[in-house]
Amino acid sequence: MKIGRVVIGKKLIIRIILIILIVIGIIYSIPKIKYALSHESTDDAYVHASIIPLATEVDGKIVEVYVGDNAHVKKGQLLVKIEDKDYIAAVEQKKNTLKSSEATLLEIESSIDERKMELNRAKAELERANAEVFLAKREEDRYRKLLAEELVSQSDYDKARATLDVNKANVKSTKAYIKETEAAIVTLYKRKKTQESIIKQNAAELELAKIDLSRTSIYSPANGRTAKRKEVDPGKFVAKGDILFSIVNLDDIWVEANYKETQLEKMRIGQKVKIEVDAYPHFVYWGHIGSFQPGAGATFSLLPPEDATGNFVKVVRRVPVRVDIDTPYNPNAPLWPGLSVVPSVDLTSKGFDYMEEHYARRQ
Repeated sequence: MKIGRVVIGKKLIIRIILIILIVIGIIYSIPKIKYALSHESTDDAYVHASIIPLATEVDGKIVEVYVGDNAHVKKGQLLVKIEDKDYIAAVEQKKNTLKSSEATLLEIESSIDERKMELNRAKAELERANAEVFLAKREEDRYRKLLAEELVSQSDYDKARATLDVNKANVKSTKAYIKETEAAIVTLYKRKKTQESIIKQNAAELELAKIDLSRTSIYSPANGRTAKRKEVDPGKFVAKGDILFSIVNLDDIWVEANYKETQLEKMRIGQKVKIEVDAYPHFVYWGHIGSFQPGAGATFSLLPPEDATGNFVKVVRRVPVRVDIDTPYNPNAPLWPGLSVVPSVDLTSKGFDYMEEHYARRQ
């Protein structure tokens, strides 16, 4: 009887232990189940960043390199210096050409002013000559009448007639000179317009020369780190368009999470996202949903799937979701492009209904 009681007692203890374990398991699982029901997670997510290829915009020999591999740089920091003697000389040459063109324009404008003064004098001379013709004509008429009455000699009349002819010739000559001067002024104005175009061209060439000179100094376009430095050493000749290295922009880092299409129903722009980084298991980043790609990732691939051909097998698509980082940059746990992360979207957090926005814009 004692043996039976012992067996029953052991079974009871085992059952109690199992019940306790089940209760503990349930208690332990409830938060996880609750979390799973209110969050959407994926391990198909990676860190992305703006990677800026730093290329040369002029030809020349590298004189100085002020950064090394994987170095921190600040926006506007001088990184590389290319020899600039030829570009300085080109700027001086363009300046001299522009000055010469401007001097030529001043000469043309001076010639126009002189010709205008000559034209004004010629017009005044024409008025005087017309007045003399008028007087000479009256004198010639008077002498003709006197000659008819034989009160003056033929020679006196001939002198009056000659004076009239000379005055008429002066008028004709002055008119011809006025036309010639006006034509010369028109030609000078055309030359002036042409010269102004030349000056604009020379000024543009000077500006381009200055731009090329400024491009001999290469500055960092953003705060970040240098990457993929390719033998950028003093003395090396580089051609326009050569990529020296890249800058990883630390001010523009985000996570691209490829969620299944079946996970998107309750996800909204602005919802809070917990980001666990594989490289830093004891550190958590926080962010929010920034945007959804307007289409599944496969649609934008080099060879998109043709679902209307062949035997159809339904495959769950993944849609890239951009997660913007809210946690400040941590030098002890930096996010680099390509790192694997696990983002979890809090579906209970308040977000913006991007579908409502989409339909509102269409209406």
